[in-house]
This record gives sequence, structure tokens and C-alpha cells, in this order.
Amino acid sequence: MMTSTERFFAALEFRTPDRIPRCDYFIGDFPDAWRRYKGFADDADPMDYYGIDITEVVGDESFMPSRVRRLTAEADSETWVDGWGVIKKVYKTDTSFIHQVGAVVETPADLDRLEFDPVTDPARFASLPQEMARQARAGRFVMAKSGGIYIRSHFLRGEPALLMDMALDEAFCDALFDKVADHLTRMSIETLRRTGTMDNGLIVCDDMASNAGPMFSPAMFERYFAPRYQRLIETVKAAGCRHVYFHSDGNILPVLDLLVAAGFEGFNPLEPRCGMDVVTLRGKYGRKVLLIGGVCNTQILPHGSRREIEAHVRPMLEMGRDGGLVLGAASISGDVPPESYEYYHSLCLKHGVYR
Repeated sequence: MMTSTERFFAALEFRTPDRIPRCDYFIGDFPDAWRRYKGFADDADPMDYYGIDITEVVGDESFMPSRVRRLTAEADSETWVDGWGVIKKVYKTDTSFIHQVGAVVETPADLDRLEFDPVTDPARFASLPQEMARQARAGRFVMAKSGGIYIRSHFLRGEPALLMDMALDEAFCDALFDKVADHLTRMSIETLRRTGTMDNGLIVCDDMASNAGPMFSPAMFERYFAPRYQRLIETVKAAGCRHVYFHSDGNILPVLDLLVAAGFEGFNPLEPRCGMDVVTLRGKYGRKVLLIGGVCNTQILPHGSRREIEAHVRPMLEMGRDGGLVLGAASISGDVPPESYEYYHSLCLKHGVYR
């Protein structure tokens, strides 16, 4: 039987793994619902039970973790500046409801005055040794994680304002994106070094798309992000990182060729509801890229019958026999019934074991 690391690299290198590699994240109410369904103790972990192979680790990569502070306190809420520079209102009756009310970069002059905390600050990585030890005990393949240039920039500026800037103020955007890209590049290298994941690689997470398509045109991606991502990839690889992958929810098909050209080797989570069908993508890209994801967590797993779940999953399990696929969903949350995930898992055991 392969280890999770051997299984992942078999998929990456388009060799037949012993079974389909798995990459799922269990969030929200699902873990507790699953424990009740299985009759397990409160500390039972679905990642362990289902043999999930892949996970990610990241330190505190925020721009200014030392400058988190409360700005105001009202009867029903508090206003804070977080480490990313987001000004947000947190409601005391429901701390899960957070409203962004501003950002620290309101003008180009604000950007000129802004200094990020050093990426070498040990406090950024204080939790990583314990996390790496935990994942080692579980036998998982661990890659380093970084935020992406677009999403981290709009934390500083606010997303609507940033999109307007991209259309109207190229010089400001160049300065902002360069500053953010430099921070993320240096932070990525520091994370890779401190976690010993240079050989495993880096996944850059930049949610830049809705279900319909990217938040900006392919021309804007080519103008602003393609060259900066190419430089990021070249720099982390020069530092010793072997592989770099990309994550974005939504439909990134209009910019996928540009991402491949920039140097990304794999993509996640490939949401079917957005047209990111892994069988179609395999037909287009062949052995050029690793596909990570592909399972529908919005319709099929939450609401599908057993017949629908099998019809959805079986073609991907057959495709995985030749490598090039790590199977998973964007996330598994409380709207997925545990019995439906259990049935999906049984299909992986029945049709996704290749040796």
C-alpha cells in the first residue's frame, strides 16, 4: 500500500496509484453531525476515518499581525482592524456575522506609508511545529499554503474599490500588487523552509471568480497577475520549491490557460456547478496539469440520490486510474448528509482502488 505522499506523486506524475488520492475538508456542522451518525466520540476526526491524503499548512501570513486592534466598542458590536488591514464590525450577538466597513488603504499615499511586519517574525510560525507533527502522525501529504495576490490586495483596499482601480489607476495597482506579491513570495519561502515542504510544494489560494467567471477580464489578468505569478513561481522554485499549485473557487476557465502559462502545475477545487468539469479538463489539458477536486458539494452530495452520486463520481474514479487526479470537493459542510458522504466514500473503496 502506498503512503499518502507516494499516492500524491503517482497522481502528479500520471502513474497509477494504489487507490484514488483524496482531498476533502470537513467544516461547519458536518463533523459533529458525522460523529452522531457514526456514534463516535467528540474527538473523532473524519479526515482520519476516511483516509484523506492531502492537507495544507500556513503560518500567520497577514500583513500586519502586530497591529491588530479594536477601534470602537458599541452596545451591540465592536470595530476592529485585523492583520490584513480590514476594518470590520463584529456583532456580539453573533460573532460569525462580520461586516467589512473599510480598509486601511484609502489613497495611494496610504500605500506609500504602509509597512508590513517582517515575514521572519517567529510568532508567525509558532503553531506550525505542533501542526506538522500532528499531520505526520496521520501520515498525510502536506503542502505549504499562501494567499493570492488578488484576494490579499482587496483585503487592503476593499474589493469594489480595487476592481475600479484596476480599470482606472494602473500605476496604483502596479504598486499595490507588487507590494503584496513581494510579501506573499517571501512568506511562501519562509513557510516552505520552516515546514520542510519544499519537495511537496506550495498551493496559492486566490479566490478570484464567481460561479459565472472571474471578477475581471482575461486581459486584466494578463496585465496585472500573470507576470507577477510567473515571478512568484520562479522565485519560490529558485529557493528550492519543486511544485506550485493554484486554488480558486468559481469558474476560472477564462484565465486557466494564462495560469498554466504562468507555471502552475495543478488546480483546485474545480467546482462542477461552475463548469469546471474534470473529465472535460483532462480532455483539454491531458498530462499538463494535476486536477485536484471535481466533486459537487452544492447539489450532488447535499441533495443527490445514490444513483446520482454514483453517476457523478464513477467517471472520475475511472479517470483516476491513469493518475492526474486527486479527488475531493471544495469543502464538506453541514448541508452534506453524513450518509451521503458515507456512500460516496464506499464508491471510492469499490471503484477507486486500482491495485
